[in-house]
Amino acid sequence: MAFRSVFGTFLPVLALGTVALATSAFAATPTSGTLAPVASSATTWTGSASAATNGESTCVDGTNCDVYTLDLTGTTAQYVGKFVTINLKWSVSADEYDIYVHQGGLTGPVVASATQGPLLGQQSVTLSPSVTGAGIYTIHIVASNVSPNDPYNGVASVGTTPPPPPTPKFKAPTYQNLHSPPGIGDKSGEPSIGANWISGNIMTNAVLQTIRVSFNTTTSPATPTWLLVNSPITSTTSLDPILFTDSMTGRTFVSQLSGTTSLAAFTDNDGGTYTPSQGGGIASGVDHQTVGGGPFKACTALQAQANPVPCAALQARGPVTSYPHAFYYASQDIGTAQMALSQDGGLTFDAAKPMYTINQCGGLHGHVKVGWDGTVFLPNKNCNG
Repeated sequence: MAFRSVFGTFLPVLALGTVALATSAFAATPTSGTLAPVASSATTWTGSASAATNGESTCVDGTNCDVYTLDLTGTTAQYVGKFVTINLKWSVSADEYDIYVHQGGLTGPVVASATQGPLLGQQSVTLSPSVTGAGIYTIHIVASNVSPNDPYNGVASVGTTPPPPPTPKFKAPTYQNLHSPPGIGDKSGEPSIGANWISGNIMTNAVLQTIRVSFNTTTSPATPTWLLVNSPITSTTSLDPILFTDSMTGRTFVSQLSGTTSLAAFTDNDGGTYTPSQGGGIASGVDHQTVGGGPFKACTALQAQANPVPCAALQARGPVTSYPHAFYYASQDIGTAQMALSQDGGLTFDAAKPMYTINQCGGLHGHVKVGWDGTVFLPNKNCNG
């Protein structure tokens, strides 16, 4: 059963503001090529994309993923001492095309992949056919982060130079269990946590306390510093605490449920100063509040051409201040749950809109999450069974 949201009709796992994708002309030209077990044997092709996707598992061939079939002729033994290099290049360095090479068709195993970037302007993988065998390989090109009209050029060639050993991009991760000092976070019922990717600080809450954790990474393990950074608005009373940090912008939103709205404020300097917020939208619910945020949902040029009316409505719901992202506040009122949109970075909220009724879903929902493309998700454990 469908029902209404801030943006339109959606299903119990919410995807707000989704519009139908227009079919693009994302296709390799030509669609296949052949290599012989001879050094300098090569084949080329071109392609482009008008939309991006979040990895190979979610792409749609012909829309934001491309398929090129490569036939390695000869026998496996003839490729001893030879290697096949597959290279993609494009113009806009901020874009990223990824490569997945399947043995056989697309359902075959992935024998090589390249997902580095962006800011590289190219992607490359090397096969060892003497190990994996001659025959058919399917090159899956995934538009991971691509601007419209930024085509790529593909080259597959046979050589005798082995690929260099991989170099790790990052240090091996380490893990610590960190405990707050006495007087900070002693009573931490229903805590929230957020990471500011700009400052490197962690923001968390313990009922009425808002806490900033910074780290000295010159020591191993890193040394934490705990500091109370309470806002006067959110440190007096609460029926339900929540904290959310927009990792990309560094803005942290702190809210304490208070009747049918919330006592809320946000900070852009990890609790150094706060700006009061309206709270969460008129007629918000009385329990289990949640706050989330991320990019506004937008249409690609092709989507806007095919669906001008819904795309114009999405465009009208973009930011109204210099803050680039949307904030969402949701809560449930016994059965009916509602969500409100903020277009000014959490300063004010539109009137809350029903997400579902008690006849459609259970009252208690999960927490708002916003995807990389602006799609908004809110899970619920029980909708019509």
